[in-house]
Amino acid sequence: MNLYKRGLIFATFLGCSLSAAFLAASVSTDSWVYADVKRVTNPFESDGHVFFGLFKGKRELNVGYGWRTYPVSVTENLNGEFLNFGLWITTVTCVCVAIIFAIIGALMAIVNTTLTPVETIAGRIGLFIWNSLSVVFSLTAMIAWITQFYLRLSSNVLVQEDRDNHWTSEGRAYLGYSFWFVIGSALSHVANIVLLVLVNADERRKYVKPLPTEKTNSAVLLY
Repeated sequence: MNLYKRGLIFATFLGCSLSAAFLAASVSTDSWVYADVKRVTNPFESDGHVFFGLFKGKRELNVGYGWRTYPVSVTENLNGEFLNFGLWITTVTCVCVAIIFAIIGALMAIVNTTLTPVETIAGRIGLFIWNSLSVVFSLTAMIAWITQFYLRLSSNVLVQEDRDNHWTSEGRAYLGYSFWFVIGSALSHVANIVLLVLVNADERRKYVKPLPTEKTNSAVLLY
């Protein structure tokens, strides 16, 4: 394998590593959803922010007497109050599985940079598989969370206690940066797949037999 192809394959290691970092950041940060909230009874004096990730978050509320911060436990609100359990577990599972495939892809990229594996699954076909699977699971997580957002979170991200206190978030919620990390992960793997296509294209050019132009020209001149 020439240096050009080794360089492209090593670049897929960087892409898988970047993807794993994006996905780990999406799980560990608390901004899958962000919302500006207001109190209906005094909208001009009140202000608030709510943001949370896949497991926890916080509410920052001010009714006119200063800011107060309260924790949000996502897992305690999976009873249908503002989160759908099926969509939440789909998002969490798919992100975690995508991390696993990204790590496998990174390890296999190192192997393919230094060696020429005999087993197909450990070779470049395997790299296509690991990167494609990570894209599929990242996209599934994205679709599940977008569905969650438009079905539930776009109209309410507040617990019952806050709603009873006349707070509202309807029409004020947005997808946070933790969600966009998953999109970054998917794009990293798409870039990897393009690099692997370039590697295969280089190999196909190598095996194309040149036309016997020299012999043909000689025959013409002899004639």
